[in-house]
Amino acid sequence: GYSSAASDVYKRQGYSSLAAVGSSTSTIFLFINMLVGISVGVNVLIANYVGAGDKDREISHALHTAMTVALVGGLIMGSVAIIFIPYVLHWMSTPPDVYDKALLYMRIYFSGTLFLMAYNYGTAALRAIGDTERPLFFLIISGVTNVVLNLIFVIFLKLDVAGVALATIISEALSAFLVLRCLSKETGPWRFDVRRLAIHRNALYDLCRIGVPAVSYTHLRAHETSAHL
Repeated sequence: GYSSAASDVYKRQGYSSLAAVGSSTSTIFLFINMLVGISVGVNVLIANYVGAGDKDREISHALHTAMTVALVGGLIMGSVAIIFIPYVLHWMSTPPDVYDKALLYMRIYFSGTLFLMAYNYGTAALRAIGDTERPLFFLIISGVTNVVLNLIFVIFLKLDVAGVALATIISEALSAFLVLRCLSKETGPWRFDVRRLAIHRNALYDLCRIGVPAVSYTHLRAHETSAHL
């Protein structure tokens, strides 16, 4: 969604900028698919505990383990992506005339991976307890914010691809803040408390047991789809 908004803005800004954002999309989708797949484990695990009843301790452990994985994993994944992006762009045979802009865009974009993971895992927890309205509301707010910031950064401030990437991570940071604030205001066992962030071994095992196959399935479907295009 954010990349599409950026592309719409760039239709008026020139070929190289549009191509730089477009050439980054497939790599970004690869990482996003990984995040979405693993967040399925968060949703399923917490929903199972809620349905079983009398599982307050397990729900809290699952939530705080998931958020710890999101925050720490976001930092690690973002750092690794920033380091290896040049090699990925070479492997993808990115045209030389858009390489520098694509590299700048993706390095800024992946510096916000922490926010993307926090939002995905947080909304997975909210959906697990039957709350689908607030995650959608937060997504709409961040989407509108992204479009407005794109217009300001690109058209008025002339920040080019850096402006698009900055608009994206600011919007993601806003959505992550809204989700975490929402969870911190809850009164049940799914209340988020930063002081309880920890890795609980059993919860981590269950998250991986459910989430990793979901990641594999997501990538398999993506491969099958691309093979038929």
